Amino acid sequence: MFLLLIWFFGLFCPARGDPIDVYFLNKHYDLRANDYFEDKEHECVITPPGAEYRYSQQMTLCWRQYPIRYEFPTGPYSGVISLGTLNSDRSDFDVCRLQEGLLYGNWDNGPWFGFKSKDNPEHIWVGMGTNVQELQIWQHTCLSLDMKTGDIRLSENGVITFATSSSLLKGFNTRINDTFKIAAPGCSWRKLHSKYQSIYGKVTDFQVFSTVLAEEEMNAITGKYLLHQMFTV
Repeated sequence: MFLLLIWFFGLFCPARGDPIDVYFLNKHYDLRANDYFEDKEHECVITPPGAEYRYSQQMTLCWRQYPIRYEFPTGPYSGVISLGTLNSDRSDFDVCRLQEGLLYGNWDNGPWFGFKSKDNPEHIWVGMGTNVQELQIWQHTCLSLDMKTGDIRLSENGVITFATSSSLLKGFNTRINDTFKIAAPGCSWRKLHSKYQSIYGKVTDFQVFSTVLAEEEMNAITGKYLLHQMFTV
């Protein structure tokens, strides 16, 4: 299992400079299949065990990923990220391994954002449009969350592609712990089948800001490398 100290920023300007390490998940073997329901260790990029990070009422998550193909068994998805606190129980399929936290994924019907509190066995889902990400090309994404107003905005490849508001997101930070223990670009944990998702592809530059970035800032981050081939595929 890969370990990476994710960059966490407070009220700072968006990061500038070259990308941090690029991680290729599940490069040597495929853990996903239609009939694959075993709970095995899967390749993830996660924050070191024992660390804690603080939620903010306003947050922006930014990352870059290179999905190679759709994966299974929790529905055909190409990319996913998550942060939160895991449940230690790995044996009960009725227990969601993500005790509480945030999840964003790209499925074959478009992107979805999910959030979950400890007292809710299921995620609350918000559809983020029908823009399906291309495969085998670098995708640059920022997702801003305002838990005071419920506003959610999505920037992809230098453009705001979706904006909405969820009344259920309002005050979500008051219904969970003040801190979360893991951040995982390329992985998530759910109450379905194998209880986890792990992409087949590359991830890098996962950043969490404790503020809602302006549209111009989000678009600057997600559009920064479009004119340069910064990565070796």
